[in-house]
Amino acid sequence: FTMASFNAQGDISALNSIANSVTSESWDMIIVCSTPTAQAFAKRKISSPIVFTNVGDPVVAGIGTSFTEHMPGITGISTMSDFDGMMDLLTSLQPGIKRIGTVYTPGEINSVAYKDGLEKAAKLQGIELISAPANTSTEITDAAMSLASRGIDVFCQISDNLTGSCMSTIVKTAENSRLPLYGFTSKMMEQGALAVVARDYHQAGYDAGVMVKKVLDGTAPGDIPFQLVTKTIFEVNSTIAAKFKIKIPAGLSDKIKLIN
Repeated sequence: FTMASFNAQGDISALNSIANSVTSESWDMIIVCSTPTAQAFAKRKISSPIVFTNVGDPVVAGIGTSFTEHMPGITGISTMSDFDGMMDLLTSLQPGIKRIGTVYTPGEINSVAYKDGLEKAAKLQGIELISAPANTSTEITDAAMSLASRGIDVFCQISDNLTGSCMSTIVKTAENSRLPLYGFTSKMMEQGALAVVARDYHQAGYDAGVMVKKVLDGTAPGDIPFQLVTKTIFEVNSTIAAKFKIKIPAGLSDKIKLIN
């Protein structure tokens, strides 16, 4: 087969131009690899089947009303964060925790969806989520500092484009406030998080490939429900855990990967 690859480099106007160009031709398959890309193609009239991957919440993105009820020509893999998994890990490491804090970006639909998802999962565990909005990189510092001053026990930082590009600021605030930091991407572990519960984006690409095979074999995209990525990474930094005098329960050893 032959494959044409397009990259908008984060430019929405370029993305729209690419979408117009691609949808003007006939393809056996179109694969899109982000929430904005999936939205751009879903809005257009197109006869080629579409499979997406690395889309946070396809329902919030407007691609369907549920994982089973969605646009007929499109299906794909969601990388919505595992909030229940995070709450299980957090409460195992720090039993009795009551308040967690996160910075979110009101202008990003995934960020709002992730904040709401974390709040819902936390509430089920009797934990209160304190959230602080930030719309620009210059607002990240004030938002993080406001959380630290509001009596949170830990930072539990959701992933979005803005906070991801300013994570060093949130990490520094957590360190200065002597608060543990939990996160939802493997990169946060590299930046100083105590623990992460991260969707495996490499696996999300593989899962999309399996879905592409189903469509090429004759299954209509509308008959394939959206699916969550099949693998999640649990990592704990043992050095940072020791710094906060957090003991890692023996029962977690078969579920998590310890990082020194």
